[in-house]
Amino acid sequence: MKAKALLLSAAIAVAVGACATATSPTGRKQVVGGVSEAQLVQLGEQAFAQAKQQKPQSRDSRQTAYVRCVVTSIVRQLPVDWQRLGWDVALFEDAESNAFALPGGKVGVNTGIFKVARNQDQLAGVIAHEIGHVVSRHHNERITRQMGASGALQVLSSLAGARYGEGVGSAVAQTGSIAAQAGLMLPNSRVQESEADVVGQQLMAKAGYDP
Repeated sequence: MKAKALLLSAAIAVAVGACATATSPTGRKQVVGGVSEAQLVQLGEQAFAQAKQQKPQSRDSRQTAYVRCVVTSIVRQLPVDWQRLGWDVALFEDAESNAFALPGGKVGVNTGIFKVARNQDQLAGVIAHEIGHVVSRHHNERITRQMGASGALQVLSSLAGARYGEGVGSAVAQTGSIAAQAGLMLPNSRVQESEADVVGQQLMAKAGYDP
């Protein structure tokens, strides 16, 4: 066990040492690079696939098309590199008013969102905010911070479930790096939430919605 712990610490030290300073869409300085973009995308894809396996998706084709239309219109406002991610959308049968976006271009929306987002502008506000987290590299930033704060954090998967739902929390608990899992799924900081508000409002306005 001691040997494994030393290897884990060494691997994390190498990863943190490779971190770099970046600039967010609002001009804020960030420290990212705790994991590679490829690893980040893989984490997002695994979490999203697991969520789709464990949570029922809506059979309402009209509502699903409605959500996809809003997501597509917002994604079209992103830089070309972000548009090429191959964005995937799922509408989950879940009464909780919630939505999320993950690295790799994965967007999940609960049917409960329609209780609070009663028109396209309001739905676009929610979705653009979540996409704002992705394009602002908040997931990478959180992972890097978590890896720098402690070598291996025993974070309960319930924390992930509280943020994105049980399916996503379970997926994260099964992936490789504990620190990466924690950073991917833990709640955003107030700074990140405010930044996602700004980026999201800019995106939805460019797409023709009313912020």
